[in-house]
Amino acid sequence: MAPGFVGHEMKQFFQPHGINSGWFPLFDISSDIRPKAGLGVFIRRSFFTSSLKGSIADHDKFSTKFQTTFEGGHKTDLRWQLHFNLINRLDDDMWYYGIGSNPFTDLRNSFNPLTTEEKGWYTQRLRRIMILLGLRTSSEFEWFYLTMLTSRKINDPASAPLHDRLSSVFNQSEMIGVSELSRSLYNELMLRYDNRIRLWSMHASLSVESYLGMQYGVHNDNGRLARWGFDVSPKIPIIDGFWLFMPRTVMNGTYIMGEDGEVAFWNYARHQTFRGVSHRHLLRNNNYTVVQSFEQRWSIAPRFTTSLFWDILMTSEKMRHITTGNAPWSVGCGLIMHNNYEELGRIVLAEGSQGFRARLSLGVPVDMNHRWRWR
Repeated sequence: MAPGFVGHEMKQFFQPHGINSGWFPLFDISSDIRPKAGLGVFIRRSFFTSSLKGSIADHDKFSTKFQTTFEGGHKTDLRWQLHFNLINRLDDDMWYYGIGSNPFTDLRNSFNPLTTEEKGWYTQRLRRIMILLGLRTSSEFEWFYLTMLTSRKINDPASAPLHDRLSSVFNQSEMIGVSELSRSLYNELMLRYDNRIRLWSMHASLSVESYLGMQYGVHNDNGRLARWGFDVSPKIPIIDGFWLFMPRTVMNGTYIMGEDGEVAFWNYARHQTFRGVSHRHLLRNNNYTVVQSFEQRWSIAPRFTTSLFWDILMTSEKMRHITTGNAPWSVGCGLIMHNNYEELGRIVLAEGSQGFRARLSLGVPVDMNHRWRWR
């Protein structure tokens, strides 16, 4: 059967009424978290797109997301998009390792003296309203303004073994925001430069992203902090159109404001692009986090690439003290499926300081720097 015919049949299956509506499967299977599966549906018109996604593992692990995007300016050099998102999710497989590159000796942590565990298991319920305005001033430059209101509740999982629970590993009375409803308002300005013609291009290119944001506690949450960061990734062809070398540096920083200088543990900078563990494992949270990656990609077919990678995760309370000492690392390989502007699926096998990890995902964004993507 001809590949073109197979592609046409697949398109008819997922878009039976043409390009203006359709559905798509969602699943995320990983060796270090419980798998989730779900479904997404979408509808398109000339100036807006709406989608609804839902996935579930059981009643203690689910996610729903509604998104509407309005866009305009197709006939001009200046294009705009307005995104409106509603997110409601419950995850009972979150793990917290403590703050710092050496959590057991970091004075910001308060481990229970009776515990022998290195991490605590907790449940998180997250609700979020998010509005994002994007402007594309040229084919390479994109500007974004983001505002979002987040409600978060942290608790022990009822079904977790007693010795694994967050309250058993850490002194919960000294942890800010645990077992209380926390609300915050976050505003961010972001600039993105990307001169790739398409995401899976194997030619020389550069993508750079930087952002600055402010977060304020709402109601009984007194936390105030500033966030900033950058993501730089040159694409260097070794064999043009086939073999690509991709070094990538991602840095996220958190500056805590206020007299007490304390915020809840989930507000510290994280490791969104580190492939050694799931981002549901809060490993090496700190004021400053740097993920350095080196990746080699090969094009095996249009919209399909394979990769070999090495990631290292460095953190520090102060930027000048960032080192590779005690830094988690991961090496691995992957198979990636793209369309022109976004990643559709990925298979990853990795081995490193946190052990072996395998992941198979479809329709779930991966390796993002916790930022919103235009495409």
